[in-house]
Formats: sequence, structure tokens, C-alpha cells
Amino acid sequence: MSLRRLARTSVFRITLLYVVLFSVSAAILLLFVGLVSFGVLDRQIRSTVAADVRGLTALYERRGLAGLQRGVARRAARDRFNLYLLMTPGGRVLAGNLSAWPDAASETVRSREDGWIEFLYEREGPDDRVRDRLAYAMVVTLPPGIRMLVGRDVDDRRVIQRQLTRTVLISIVLVIVLGLAGGIFLARRSARQIEAINEALDDIMAGDLTRRIDVGRGKDELTRLAVSLNAMLDRIEALLRSLREVSENIAHDLRSPLNRMRSDLDLSLMRGRDPQEDQAVLERTVEEVSGLVGTFEALLAIARAEAGGDGLEKSGVSLRTVVEDALDLYGVVLEDKSISLDRAIADDGIVRGHRGSLMQAVSNLLDNAVKFAPEGSTLTVALDSAEGQVVLSITDEGPGIPVEARERVFDRFVRLDAARRTPGSGLGLSLVRAVAGMHGARLSLESGPEGRGLKVTLAFPGID
Repeated sequence: MSLRRLARTSVFRITLLYVVLFSVSAAILLLFVGLVSFGVLDRQIRSTVAADVRGLTALYERRGLAGLQRGVARRAARDRFNLYLLMTPGGRVLAGNLSAWPDAASETVRSREDGWIEFLYEREGPDDRVRDRLAYAMVVTLPPGIRMLVGRDVDDRRVIQRQLTRTVLISIVLVIVLGLAGGIFLARRSARQIEAINEALDDIMAGDLTRRIDVGRGKDELTRLAVSLNAMLDRIEALLRSLREVSENIAHDLRSPLNRMRSDLDLSLMRGRDPQEDQAVLERTVEEVSGLVGTFEALLAIARAEAGGDGLEKSGVSLRTVVEDALDLYGVVLEDKSISLDRAIADDGIVRGHRGSLMQAVSNLLDNAVKFAPEGSTLTVALDSAEGQVVLSITDEGPGIPVEARERVFDRFVRLDAARRTPGSGLGLSLVRAVAGMHGARLSLESGPEGRGLKVTLAFPGID
């Protein structure tokens, strides 16, 4: 990727902004530290020099000019970084380690506050070379016109200032260079990831639904985005596969009733009019149409539930009431088949959901149980709450479902051999699974007591 394209990426711009802010912040911080440090140093020098001046002034008052000369001479010889100069009104040097009084008119002398000056003076260094050095001094006048200069060599401070300035500039340059290098690296890395995502999405939009985004080993936000996109693509592929299977199943399973209706109608048209035969054909046609309408309604209910119940208002629903209403609907069928009902409903079972959808799911489970349960058997319906869940189970004593087929029976239009002789479309358990997913419930199938029959369990999350 070219630098021009990199410069337009958000990662590079954010990095550049961070580099600028960090550089400015570092410069301000170092400047503040330098000013504070030099301010403290100036105050210490002023305090030391002022104390020295007070001591020499007191010495002059006690011992006169001769005593002051001896005191200045001793102090000048003791520390060459402490500067002293004692001079008569006529300009004769009486004592000190400076050869001449700083010229007030010279550019090398700068007055500070009252009585304080900053000036350059010459001094021989360790390499025997004479250099200009910076000094800070206090000037006082003693009667009768004797001038005294007491100061301190502060050239080291000037060196430190230059070094600090150079350090700040070098640091800022390094921060900018390293920041730009890091920004280019991060921008290239992010750009490669985004480019890979775009290429994968282009392939998917071109029709390759099996294409997936390379996740890699990172744990940044782009990796999480790739994982989410892959999960979304898996879901889309599953939905499209399900739609294709539904279309194929509809074409296969609805062909027979449509063909039967057409055959009956063709035969009715070909023969002469017979009211009884025509009545029978119409009744069979109405029955077939009712079955088709029921199939399409079931498919629509499944699609709506799998979409999360869009447009359906959810609220607190008592599963106890739903189950009892469904049992009332199947009461006559249970009596006709002499099926005993064992109710073990110990709780109201309040869940958040859509009552109509829950009623459909429970009715489908009861319909299957009654349809396959033998006459004189027992149907057990249990409802209880445990560990934050509302658990509904329906157990029959029918033929059950083989373990290897328990996952397949949830697919649309799937009917096992044992169900071929009974009416139905093979959509009942598909609808139950869709409603369970819509309500965040766990649906499971297992054998009944002693391995007989089938136990269907729905575990719903309870309401706190």
C-alpha cells in the first residue's frame, strides 16, 4: 500500500495526532522542569551571595578597609567559582580574583534587579585555553565610595540549559520519527487486515458463500470483527441452506397433494355429472387445501420464530396456564384413546415470551405425544422451577425416537418410518425448536422411564 493511501487511514491519522500531542506535552514538561530547576538554583545562588555580602559588610564595619581586603583575599583564594572584586573610587583593584570591573556599557553585562548583574568574564580552563564564562553577582558601594562585587560562576547552568534544549529537540525528533514509523507499521498492518476483509466480502457478494475471513492469531478489534463477520456469514449460510432445503421439501412434499387434487378435478370434469361423486371430490379437495394452508401457516410460524419473533410483543407468561389450556384442548382425544394424564405441575412457571407462540409449541408436543401414545398408556406433564430455570417436560409411552435420529427430526418435513402412517407434515418439532430458540430455551429429547417412550424437555430462563 502506498504512503498516500496509508496517510488517509484512520490508524495513521490517530497515531500522528498522538505523536504531536506527546511531543508538545513532553516539550512543555521538560521546559517546566527546567524553569523550576533553574529558578531554585537562582534562589540558592542569590541567597548564598547575599549572605556573603552581609558577612563582608559586617567585617568592613568592624575592622575597616584593611580587614575587608584580607577577608576578600582569603575568600577569593579559597574557591575560584566564587567571584570577588574590591575596588577604590579611582578604579584601583584592592583585592579579589577578577582583573577588572565589568563594563556596564558592554553587551556582555546585563543588569538584573537592583544591585544584581549578569556578565561574561574570561577565565583559563583545564586545557589552558581562555574562555568566556557566565557570572551572576551582587554589587554594593561602601563608604567612602568603595565598590565591592560578590558573585558566582554560573556558566555550568548555561551548559546545562544548552544540553537540556538539545535533549528536548533530539527527544522530539526521535518521538516524531519513531511515532511515524510506528504509525506506518500499524497502518500497514490494519490496512492488510481490512483489505483481507474487503476481499473476502467481495468474494461473498460475488456468490461464494463458503468464503471466510482469515482470523489470524491476534486479539485486537479487527480480529474480533473478523470473528463476528464469520459467525454472521455462518448464520447467513445456514439460513440460506435452510431456505433451499425448505424450497426443495415444499416442492417434494406438496407435489403429491397438488397432483391428487388435479387428478380428482380432471376425472370429475371427464365423467358425467354425478352430485354424489362431485360432492366427494370437493370434500377431498377442501381437505387437501386445508392441509396445504396448515403447512404454509406452520412454515410462516417457524420463519417468524427463527427471526426472533419480529413484531410479537413479549411479556411475562405463566407456562402453567398455557399447559392447562392446551391440555383442555386435548382432553377429548385423551379420553377417546383412554390415555391417563399424570399432572406434575408444581409452579406457575413465569417466563418472558409470546403466549401464542408458546401455546403453539406446547400444543404440537401434546399432539405428537397423543398421536404416538398407545391406548391405555400414561402421559406425564411436569412443570417446575429450579436453578433459575422453568422446566417443562412431556413424557409419553409411545415408540420413541432412536438416538441417531433425534437431531434430524427437528428439520422441516422430516418424518420417520413410524410416522408415515399418521397424518402430519413433519413441521411440528421444527416449530417447537424455533419457538424454543425465540425464547432462549433449551430443547432436548431423551427416552422415557425404563427406556420406553419419549421425554421432551423445554428449559426456559426464569424471570428474576
